[in-house]
Amino acid sequence: MGAAVCTHGLEEVKDSNGNPVNVGAQYFIQPVKTESNNGGGLVPAAINILPFCPLGITQTLLPYQPGLPLWAVDDSSSAKEPAIIIGGKLERPNSAFKIEKATGAHTYKLTTSYGTVGTTPGAWLSAPQLLVTNDVAKTLYVKFVKVDDDASTATTTTTSRVEKLGLRMFPFY
Repeated sequence: MGAAVCTHGLEEVKDSNGNPVNVGAQYFIQPVKTESNNGGGLVPAAINILPFCPLGITQTLLPYQPGLPLWAVDDSSSAKEPAIIIGGKLERPNSAFKIEKATGAHTYKLTTSYGTVGTTPGAWLSAPQLLVTNDVAKTLYVKFVKVDDDASTATTTTTSRVEKLGLRMFPFY
């Protein structure tokens, strides 16, 4: 069993089932569903229509898509609110995210040395695009769903795990 992940105040971070989040285990970081946000997990997508690179992180519009792990801050960008992109590396400062407790059961926000992780309407169908911001209204609230938990619930849904894995890289279909 791996060590537990803690918030800044040394409180244990809990997954969506109320269990401690453990270092070494895999989790989907999923946006919390609200009246204005009923999408799915986080997936790579182009942050511009053309050119397609770099790939950023967007919330899929399909509510049953769990998403993919890992991202980083695009610290090469001169944008006021730099995008969150794929390709994070454990040893790089732009890949370090702090988990902070938010209101609601097992709900958190992510911060970096650059600012808070938030969203803005993205280039593809206005799906929420992740970025670093200091605008509190744009803050993204998330929950952690253990990867194994997703596999165990696949049999009770109409979409099989194989279908989910096949669609995961295509967030808008």
